[in-house]
Amino acid sequence: MAPRGFTLIEVLIATSLLAVMSLILTASLRMAAASWEKGEVSVERASRALVVQEFLRARLTSAFPIREPGEMNRMVLAFRGGPQTLSFVSTLPAYVRGGLHRFRLYLAQREEGMDLRVAVLPLTNSPQDPVTPIDDVLVLEGVEQFRLSYLGQNERTGDLAWVEEWNELAMPRMVRLAIKPEGEDPWPPLMVAPRLDMAR
Repeated sequence: MAPRGFTLIEVLIATSLLAVMSLILTASLRMAAASWEKGEVSVERASRALVVQEFLRARLTSAFPIREPGEMNRMVLAFRGGPQTLSFVSTLPAYVRGGLHRFRLYLAQREEGMDLRVAVLPLTNSPQDPVTPIDDVLVLEGVEQFRLSYLGQNERTGDLAWVEEWNELAMPRMVRLAIKPEGEDPWPPLMVAPRLDMAR
C-alpha cells in the first residue's frame, strides 16, 4: 500500500499555523526590544539625574557664608540668589584646581531651548564685574523648567518660609532646586542644606 501524502487543505492549515507562530514570535521580539530600549533610556535618565544632583549637592553643601563689600561698601553675603540664578563661594576639588572660587548657577538660552550651566570665576572679582569665567560647565542640556527657592527664618516671628529671592546676611536653612528636563517628568526636588557658619 502506497504511503498517503498531505492533502492541500492540510498543507494550507500547516502554512497558516506557521505564519501565525511567526507573527507571534516577531511581535514578541519587537516588544522585548522596545522594553529593552525603554529600560536603557530609563537607566540613562536616572543616571544623569543622579550625576547632576550630586554635583549640585556637593557644590552647595560646601558653600561658604562669606561676607564681602557690596554697593556703597556695605557688607553683603556672597551667597545671593533668585528664582533662576544663584551666586555663591565654594571649593573646587584639589585634582581640578583647588581653593575657593565664585560659582554662578544659571540658565543659558540657546536656539533649541535652555541649558543649566555653572560658571566658575575667581573669588577676587565681584559678581557685578564682567570677568571672563575660568570655566563654564554644562550641567544639564535641555531644561524645560528650573526653579530655585530658599528656606529662611523670620527674625521677628521665628517662622520658616520659602522665598524665591535671597539677599540676606545669613545663609538660608535650605535650598530647593526643582528641575524638569525637556520631554521628561520633573525630577524630585533636590533639597540642600548649606553650611550656616565657617566653623561647621
